[in-house]
Amino acid sequence: MLQREQEMESLPTGLNKNWIDPLPEADGRTLAANMRGTGIAPQDLPEWKKHVIGGKKSSFGKKTNLSLLEQRQSLPIYKLRDELTKAISDNQILIVIGETGSGKTTQITQYVCECGLAARGRVA
Repeated sequence: MLQREQEMESLPTGLNKNWIDPLPEADGRTLAANMRGTGIAPQDLPEWKKHVIGGKKSSFGKKTNLSLLEQRQSLPIYKLRDELTKAISDNQILIVIGETGSGKTTQITQYVCECGLAARGRVA
């Protein structure tokens, strides 16, 4: 116990303190805060890059007026919900193959939680 305390006391402390350069270059340091706004102005960007970064008009996913429940029910995997939950209950390993955007990642995890499998520690 005493040896452990001595080892702990010998460890360096203050490693998170700012490091002070003993030989700083006067011109070499520029704070990031001073560089804000020095990049390319948005009007100077090529059209393709404006589209990629999106600007103020960027959005992710499809815009829809459907409720969350209606969106979930519109996914291809929703039709297989009962079969999937039964297959998960009946099998130790289940491999699900489906198209991108079919709901494999987002919806199957919801189904597992909703049918109570995650609560019993069966699926982690």
